[in-house]
Amino acid sequence: MSPDNERVWTNEILREETPKHHSGPWVRIVLAHGEALELPADIWIQSGFKVGTEITLAAEERLRIAQQRAVGMEIGLRYLDRKLCTVKEMRMYLQRKKVDEQTADQVIQTLQAKGWLDDMAYASEFVATLSCRFSRREMAWKLSRRGISREVVDEVMTAGDDEAECEVALQMARKFWKKGGTVDQELHRRKLILYLQRRGFTSTSIRFALDRILCVTDEYLNTFLDND
Repeated sequence: MSPDNERVWTNEILREETPKHHSGPWVRIVLAHGEALELPADIWIQSGFKVGTEITLAAEERLRIAQQRAVGMEIGLRYLDRKLCTVKEMRMYLQRKKVDEQTADQVIQTLQAKGWLDDMAYASEFVATLSCRFSRREMAWKLSRRGISREVVDEVMTAGDDEAECEVALQMARKFWKKGGTVDQELHRRKLILYLQRRGFTSTSIRFALDRILCVTDEYLNTFLDND
């Protein structure tokens, strides 16, 4: 039998249904053979297929790929509805939701193109919101853990205010000092310095904080701190 006479396998579209658990209008397409398809209504309309028609296996495969992308996009948008996230966090979430790597890449590219997934915007908002609670070094570390590139971290950190960080160090030092109670004052002083160092504060910020609450001398601090 020549290739021209070989049978082209097709699948009949039996009916349309309204699926559950989707945001926005979706359509469930029941086929004569194989699993049903679920697609956003606009994608289904654009396909041009209707109930009662036959579709080739190639056309069915294209619809299944469109289904994967649409489901992946819906998962990504639901995640963004709950929280701002980085590209790395989005990729990890899609992976946990069993979205394949190729589809995840397409979802992320689409979200970035629309401006809904933006590491620079995320980092800027993160710093603006949390600069009153953390040192710049600690914020940089947290951003890096979330997958923000070194270039983006450096850029958002250049706008940092040294005086503002000194005030944050002072606030944290006061809270720490009040918890000391009647413990040995010298030991508590050393623990305070170590605490501020672990939180990423610069020597300048630590000197500022301890000078305000303890009036310690530079000579004393020089035994614990290096110059920035």
